[in-house]
Amino acid sequence: MIQTKNFGIVMRILGFDIGISSIGWAFVENNELKDCGVRIFTAAENPKTKDSLALPRRNARSNRRRLARKKSRLIALKHIISKEFNLNYKDYVAEDGNLPQAYQGKLESPYKLRYQALNEKLDKKDLARVILHIAKHRGYINKNAKNSKDSEKGKILSALKNNSLKLQNYRSVGEYFYQEYFQKFKENTKNFIKIRNTKENYEHCVLASDLEKELKLILEKQKEFGFKYNEKFIDEIIKITFFQRPLKDFSHLVGLCTFFENEKRACKNSYSAWEFVALTKIINELKSLEKITGEIVSSDNIEKILNHILEKGNISYKKFREYIKLDEKIKFKNLKYNKENAENTKFIEFKKLTEFKKALKEHSLNQEQLDEIASHITLTKDNDKLKNILEKYNLSKEQIQALSEIEFNDHINLSFKALKMILPLMKKGLRYDEACKELGLKTKSNDQKFDSLPPFCESIYAQELSNPIANRAISEYRKVLNALLKKYGKMHKIHIELARDIGTSKKLREAIEKEQKENQEINAWAIKECEKFSLKANSKNILKLKLWREQNEFCIYSGKKITIEHLKDEKALEVDHIYPYSRSFDDSFNNKVLVFTKENQEKRNKTPFEAFKDNQEKWNTITALAQKLPYKKSQKILDENFKDKKQQEFISRNLNDTRYITTLIAKYTKEYLNFLPLSNDENLNLSSGEKGSKIHVQTINGMLTSVLRHIWGFSKKDRNNHIHHAIDAIIIAYSTPSMIKSFSDFKKNQELLKAQLYAKKITDEDYKHQAKFFEPFENFRKKIETKIDQIFVSRPPRKRARGALHEETFLSQKQVIKEYASEEGVKRALECGKIRKIGTKYVRNDTMVRIDIFKKENKFYAIPIYTMDYALGVLPDKIAVSGKENNIPKKWKTIDESYEFCFSLYKDDLILIQKSKMQEPEFAYFKSFGISTVSICIEKHDNKIENLTLNQKLLFTNAKEENVQAKSLGIQNLKTFEKYIITPLGEKIKAKIEPRQNISLKTSKKYGL
Repeated sequence: MIQTKNFGIVMRILGFDIGISSIGWAFVENNELKDCGVRIFTAAENPKTKDSLALPRRNARSNRRRLARKKSRLIALKHIISKEFNLNYKDYVAEDGNLPQAYQGKLESPYKLRYQALNEKLDKKDLARVILHIAKHRGYINKNAKNSKDSEKGKILSALKNNSLKLQNYRSVGEYFYQEYFQKFKENTKNFIKIRNTKENYEHCVLASDLEKELKLILEKQKEFGFKYNEKFIDEIIKITFFQRPLKDFSHLVGLCTFFENEKRACKNSYSAWEFVALTKIINELKSLEKITGEIVSSDNIEKILNHILEKGNISYKKFREYIKLDEKIKFKNLKYNKENAENTKFIEFKKLTEFKKALKEHSLNQEQLDEIASHITLTKDNDKLKNILEKYNLSKEQIQALSEIEFNDHINLSFKALKMILPLMKKGLRYDEACKELGLKTKSNDQKFDSLPPFCESIYAQELSNPIANRAISEYRKVLNALLKKYGKMHKIHIELARDIGTSKKLREAIEKEQKENQEINAWAIKECEKFSLKANSKNILKLKLWREQNEFCIYSGKKITIEHLKDEKALEVDHIYPYSRSFDDSFNNKVLVFTKENQEKRNKTPFEAFKDNQEKWNTITALAQKLPYKKSQKILDENFKDKKQQEFISRNLNDTRYITTLIAKYTKEYLNFLPLSNDENLNLSSGEKGSKIHVQTINGMLTSVLRHIWGFSKKDRNNHIHHAIDAIIIAYSTPSMIKSFSDFKKNQELLKAQLYAKKITDEDYKHQAKFFEPFENFRKKIETKIDQIFVSRPPRKRARGALHEETFLSQKQVIKEYASEEGVKRALECGKIRKIGTKYVRNDTMVRIDIFKKENKFYAIPIYTMDYALGVLPDKIAVSGKENNIPKKWKTIDESYEFCFSLYKDDLILIQKSKMQEPEFAYFKSFGISTVSICIEKHDNKIENLTLNQKLLFTNAKEENVQAKSLGIQNLKTFEKYIITPLGEKIKAKIEPRQNISLKTSKKYGL
């Protein structure tokens, strides 16, 4: 049993399992689980693409700006051309989406006109069209282009190069396009080749500089042919057509130094930053090797390694070994030896440093100047501005040009001032933390503690996190934590485990999701195989089958085939810890193999190498089989230099998640929250890490939670329902140092007892009696299951009016008449807000923000409200009506005083609902509203299909394992339809009757304007 009392104090512990869209929580007091729950929220990312939710808005804003600038240039050109050619400006302006007068009727192709312009005088209207055509499609402007390995950019550059070579045979781009592609058929088709590029096709990309030459040539040729215009006309046309605004720099967005609040952070690609990163990796590797060899590398050697990196831009493991004179028998821990000449792999590599050195070549600049230049390249994105800045340094024109083509991004957390102080000590062999301690550098701290956690955006750590996914998770964590503190009071400890995907890149999150999916598929396969072979589908047999499959059905130690009969025989096979658990404290899947019992008895409490090295034939077999396994597992099997781990290392490793984001949440919580003392004499005024301070916030390693979940019989994790988050939180809450030690002792004792059993020192009965099941207290699993059955999953409603006002596609009158059967149908669709009219075009609504529920004569009605309505600031007054009359949509009814307003529903609002055949009402979350069917979609709170009651089955008629929902649920004849408020802890409160709220889009203050 776990002891949670300390110096006579009854311990109060909170456990949190934090994911990108979920919070599992548990409250343990005096070793008793008092409360637990789950909070589910939408992740701040697109669930399909994993892109930021801000990306569509950012792209749309970028497109609006681009189009506005293009329009501005064309307007300016039209004014100049109209004045110079004595044309009517209005003839070139599109009104209400209609084609401008100048472009109506039968016209010659602009490509043909561009070709003719080189050979004969054009009519003034045709010349105007030529100028505007080139201005609209002005080519690729590479004034601020940087060297990049972006695949899309690579396609563009390839097309540009190809077309530049072809252009050598033509006078202009227009002539090239006209003669090569104009009215030419695609091969083996009757379709013409498109001259303009289509989406993701850059075949006809040309440089703006080539188009500029063409426009100049055309205007000069037309002048020769007798066209008259003033002296400045050509220059004005060229200047406006190919104008590109100077790019802004990003200096105002750079964060502040961890140690010096008035100092900006250093750019990631600078000599000082490269030195810092290199020294960090060098020293960490040396400290790791020191534990094996006992040898300390001199500061002179560290300096030589660093100079090698700064000179070459990289260093291989092989070269690193030479510098530190490392014994050939000792392998590098983080290097995969799964290929020939593995140590030729780069230990440290700075590709940007190589690029920087290549651009600079020979120079006389000092490091401070080099750091300044790197900062300018990082922050100044406009090449003309950058070149002007670089001219103040002792650089040639060639060097300035080469440097302006380099692309540098990102910053580290330290300023150049801090680096200048820290680097000399690191060169002496001190780790980063040791150097900071010796210098007395301390991070920002907070002077005031609170009984509840203040918003993260108001904390001293706000600038350290820009990841929207992590920010949302922290925000929801704070809501749940503060609700628990309000309900139960102060705590002694808070235990936190973060999902692997929080704070990671899109690519890594996709990889994690793929791995989880593969694990689910393997587990599902193992369960099916158990049924197929008439095996109990328990965790032991599932593990055996997974290992059997991974090992291609062979015993790793003997090389013999493992048959189905062996799997059915409980005594034939055993799961062995490659590194004995009593010596490694490693219970992970990567430390397990399926072997014959006889082989395991022979191996005993040794590693495979220790047990079988003297039998060369056997060791050769093991080596061959191991190489077919995943790399990490094969390395453990073939390890010749294993050293025993101490139990304290195991406890420390599992009570410390060192990932940056986990550490940040822990620091944020420690820094601002009041805790109860862990001992009677504890000084709570001490800062975290100060001598005498206690650990009130513990970060838990996810591997421990996984192992304990398996040991305690909760190994089946159904990711379709949400309750598993609470189970993890409970395990996390119970993950105290004493519990982890007890677990470690239990596993170690099991292994030692097994060794005694094999040595026939104890009987089977003695083994069964002494290898007692490990759990925190009696009937632990049963009590936990009883508690989690009481959970009601909490969801925050999504009330923000955000997103596009309408869908991107503009529809013609002809298209909407076809959709709504007649002009009268279109009129009705407009009246009820199904579609909107913008100019002469039509658009469909985009996001439905809420529905307003009304009641009349015991029937319920809904009015949908979209983002467009919020933008207009006018509350709709027509209730949705389904069906058609005379083949057109029915007219929606306008509400009057006889309709009683009930409430507004946003996505994920909690409702109490009862259909006519149901015995009693049930709670559900509102998901969406369908205007064509005038029905709602709702979802069960925990998304768990197994515990559906008969009454709930009448409601959730569309229930599937992945989605327990009711779709197309009509609202008009519901017996009960009420709105509830859900607290972060899952407590349900009936919503108060309130008047109908007005609508408008909220605007945020624009800083810096």
